[in-house]
Amino acid sequence: MPRFAFAACVVLFAVRPGLGQVSDAMLVSVADLTALQKDPDVVVLHIADRASLFEQGHIPGVRFVRYADFAVDGVEALGSELPPAATVKQVFEAAGVSDHSRVIVYAQSPVLAARAFFTLDVFGHRRVAVLDGGLRAWRDANQPVEAGAARPVAAGRFAPQLDAARLADAAFIRGQMPGQGIALVDVRPDDEFFGRNTMGGAHAAGHIPGAR
Repeated sequence: MPRFAFAACVVLFAVRPGLGQVSDAMLVSVADLTALQKDPDVVVLHIADRASLFEQGHIPGVRFVRYADFAVDGVEALGSELPPAATVKQVFEAAGVSDHSRVIVYAQSPVLAARAFFTLDVFGHRRVAVLDGGLRAWRDANQPVEAGAARPVAAGRFAPQLDAARLADAAFIRGQMPGQGIALVDVRPDDEFFGRNTMGGAHAAGHIPGAR
């Protein structure tokens, strides 16, 4: 598997030409989700660092996925990396995800939701979307929220296959610097981008030349 640190994905989105489009919209509104809740093919995932955050309040009927179960610790000081396909299969099948499922994710932070979206997308699941505004938007729309532990669900059948064309590793960035057909977007806080703070996981102060 190509080595790819998601710490870099949180930091950098390298937009490569010719990737095509996912088959469903990448964002789902609260109104859309309310209309989809009774669809048996829809699987809604609540991503959180720990179960207690899920238990404090979640959208009724959603499945809990612990962030650390698919955000594996890296090696050689790279930070968190893409998990093996076997891990992706185990974690998301246990949450009821199948190849045909329409998966909608939300999380305690946009970064965690984006990580879940990216992981499923890069492993070949083409029906993944993020709930626009997350749980806060759901609450603001006066939709019901329930508390309590996650309920057991029937396992799904998901066959993840890494799509290397959707990855941009360090070698790719070095070979095609920004301005040569790609846009390199750095989404960290200002202090990290400008090199004033490396506490967010950066291994060097500042940013890659040409990143926006």
